[in-house]
Amino acid sequence: MKLKNYLSLSYLVYFLFVVSFIVMTGIIGYLMFQNIMGYSEKSHAIVYSHPIILSSDQDVFTTFNQDDLTIQLYNSNRGSMMIFGKPKDHVSAYLYHNFVYFFEKFSLLCALFWGSLLFRNFAHNNYFNAINIRFFFLIGWTLFLTSIFYEVLNLFPKPLLTDLPFREKGFSFYKRYTTDYFMTIGLISIVFGYVFKEATRIHEEQKLTV
Repeated sequence: MKLKNYLSLSYLVYFLFVVSFIVMTGIIGYLMFQNIMGYSEKSHAIVYSHPIILSSDQDVFTTFNQDDLTIQLYNSNRGSMMIFGKPKDHVSAYLYHNFVYFFEKFSLLCALFWGSLLFRNFAHNNYFNAINIRFFFLIGWTLFLTSIFYEVLNLFPKPLLTDLPFREKGFSFYKRYTTDYFMTIGLISIVFGYVFKEATRIHEEQKLTV
């Protein structure tokens, strides 16, 4: 019976949350160590993995034909950008972009931690209680507010990114933080929090009736 419990879906999800939390902790620790050690270097990443959309100002898309097909390629690329330089010469930009980069990672780390505690309770058949409701809300509001935080950041100029010469090269440069999945998962978790809150209330009433 005990082996059957360990093979249940709740234990599997709990295990995945724990492994993800450990891996994410290791990645964050490694990246932070790299950034601390690289601060005094002559060339180090000041802007790390910033999401961008780069599009040509000439045409919306390129068209070419092959056999009986007409193919259109939109002249835009979505990707990430890094800027290297001497961090000591750009301290404010270095601190800003590192904070923005790691804030998302720490929010995800917190969500993984609370998710592991939530599914540990589920794995022990402990579903309806105030603690699980709190975990749902913690996960949901953490991810949702993190997404809102990045949307607000998109409204303001970003150090080192405002005067890049892409326009001179014939390109439009669209720099934007994207955490759409944070908002979606956050809202789903908040909804589950209210669902479990109502389910817990009904469960407690049934226990009192019995």
